[in-house]
Amino acid sequence: SVILGGFQGLQVYQFDRFVIENNVFLRNLIAAAVIGNRPERKVTFRNNIVTDSLEIKKEIQLFEIPFDASIEQENNCFFLRLPGDERKNIVWFYQSSGKLKLPEWFALKGGANRSVVQNPRFAALPELPETAKPGAFLPDFLVNIENLDFSDLLATDPDLRVRGVGLDPAAFEASAGRSAGSN
Repeated sequence: SVILGGFQGLQVYQFDRFVIENNVFLRNLIAAAVIGNRPERKVTFRNNIVTDSLEIKKEIQLFEIPFDASIEQENNCFFLRLPGDERKNIVWFYQSSGKLKLPEWFALKGGANRSVVQNPRFAALPELPETAKPGAFLPDFLVNIENLDFSDLLATDPDLRVRGVGLDPAAFEASAGRSAGSN
């Protein structure tokens, strides 16, 4: 799935063994996800691409999660306005670990994390246009592309593609084939 410009993005409450994978969270207004599970109800967040929110919301958390033990996070790509160690508030674990920067979250989640902070090089716009002002953020341009489609949001970064991060191209090929055959 793609959540583009969502107010609070995806919200999950009290689902046990819920898996959030191969999605794109593109420039949401506030949070990419709110995961309201208790520690004994695990949510897995993997192979997703998460971009930063609006410029005026960069001090607000990208994730709200009551308990750090309720989420397992691995093999995601974060594309941020600021470097991960400078972004003040990535995740807010309000019942346990408090507000964390991305390197602190990665450390908390351990060695299996394998997540990165980098440009996924979206198919529609892998790099900033040459006319972009200094400090411009690529997702701000991307969300304004008319008729933006799923294929435009596939990651083209070779490392991310090999690791299966972002939308799964095969899932869209299969659905396109079914649509064409049903006409």
